[in-house]
This record gives sequence, structure tokens and C-alpha cells, in this order.
Amino acid sequence: ELLAKQYRYRCRVVDQGSKGTFYEEVEELDWTYHLKEEDHMDEAAIDKRLDELLQQSLDPSHPFWQLFILKNGKGESKLLFRLSHCIADGLGILSSMSPMFTTASGEPVPMPLIFKNRTIKQKPEAVSFF
Repeated sequence: ELLAKQYRYRCRVVDQGSKGTFYEEVEELDWTYHLKEEDHMDEAAIDKRLDELLQQSLDPSHPFWQLFILKNGKGESKLLFRLSHCIADGLGILSSMSPMFTTASGEPVPMPLIFKNRTIKQKPEAVSFF
């Protein structure tokens, strides 16, 4: 639900040739496409499934993301979040997904200090990292 509140996670990418490419908001997310939970016998089966999933393209009729929970039958799971770079880059993904993760006590997981050794120069309209 948290992802669905963010505009780009609710949009599919439409290519209109010479008119360009744009985002088109879908009326409703197809949760059977976007969220999948699968049971597997062991780690080898999960690894095989991960390889298969990474070879597949995302369906352009849906917003370009999928979340897989791959269970190993021992109470452990692997999480695979597939999304297109057109939704966000690395920092954007981290920022958009961080509200979904909490510590064991329910507190938000703190964002890592990624640019701790860099100088931040403030501009009136934006912040740039150099």
C-alpha cells in the first residue's frame, strides 16, 4: 500500500514514438501481478527461480515493478524487488522504500549517511552533491 501511494509506482510507461514517452496512471494496481509469494523446497530452488525472474522483462501494460517473497520452507524468505530505472535511481528507490521497513521494535529503519565524505553545496532551487 505504501508504494501505491507514490505516483510513479502507480504509472505505466507509454511510448508514443515521435511524441515521446510519458507516465500514464493506471486506474487500479493489479496486485496479482505486482506482489507474489512463492514457496520453494530449498535455497537451490530459490536461486534457480531468482535466475529465471532476472531474465524476464517487466510487462509494459503494468507499472514497471514487482515484489516477490520467495520462501524456503524453513521459515526463511528472500525478497526480490524488481523495478525499472525509469521509476527511480538507487537513492530514489531507497527513499521510496524506506517507510516499508522497520526494526524489530517497530521503529523506522534509519536512512544511511551515503554522502558523509562529500561536500553539500546549497543552491536556491536544489541541493547538489559534489
